[in-house]
Amino acid sequence: MYMNKITDPPIFSLKDPFSFTVLFYIFKLYYPRFITEQSDMHQKQHQCMYIELLDSLQKNVDEATIISREVEHRMSRRTFNIRRKFTDRKKLEKEKIGRLRTLVLRAWRVLNYA
Repeated sequence: MYMNKITDPPIFSLKDPFSFTVLFYIFKLYYPRFITEQSDMHQKQHQCMYIELLDSLQKNVDEATIISREVEHRMSRRTFNIRRKFTDRKKLEKEKIGRLRTLVLRAWRVLNYA
């Protein structure tokens, strides 16, 4: 699932150190070439990258869990603890992937506005 045109304003701001750290962490981990080639990329390439990133997150739950733990740790004061809500491990993993999807979508929106 991807969108051709994003009309809403970006949720994350590159001026916010937390947002920038999370974006940098995700893209540095999964796509080292992103840091060096960002200026040469176009919107369609961003969309492809977003889809690839979602696929890799879904296929590699272990790495996704590492990122989600990092994100949870950083956002612990901002969000509720999802472990209390989900006792079933599969549902917990699904929720983590869902939250990562949301995070990546926000990151992708920032890329389109940067």
